[in-house]
Amino acid sequence: AEYRLSQGALDSARSALDALAPAAQNECDVLAVRRKLAQLEGAPAVPSALPQPQALRWSDTGALSVCIDTQRELLTSIEAAKPAFIAWGWNEGRNGVLYLAPGRTNVRVSTGNRTGRQAFFVRTLAGGPVTLGNAEIR
Repeated sequence: AEYRLSQGALDSARSALDALAPAAQNECDVLAVRRKLAQLEGAPAVPSALPQPQALRWSDTGALSVCIDTQRELLTSIEAAKPAFIAWGWNEGRNGVLYLAPGRTNVRVSTGNRTGRQAFFVRTLAGGPVTLGNAEIR
């Protein structure tokens, strides 16, 4: 459906989406493509089809699985016991490095033009340890 949208075949994209199994209709990527389709069809201001806010939980490896439908921000806090350097990024690609002083640091990162299911990560490069706090998409 995403490919068909990129080719301007809106009816074909809608058919592909409608052919998905009922259990898949509310999946993140399907909802994001449906929103794009509605916008391309000229529908009036389409509200977000994705549930917001999301309950985000860090994995044991320092990753968050998030569902994004429009440009937003990811907000989180990171607690460092000692000075630390961390790397952060999307989908295993490093986007930046931060120095953390001891204590709590609030981090705000744009989701950019990403849509659908995405993975945000934080990895300790040196120092620490660090504790990842609550996270949310706004």
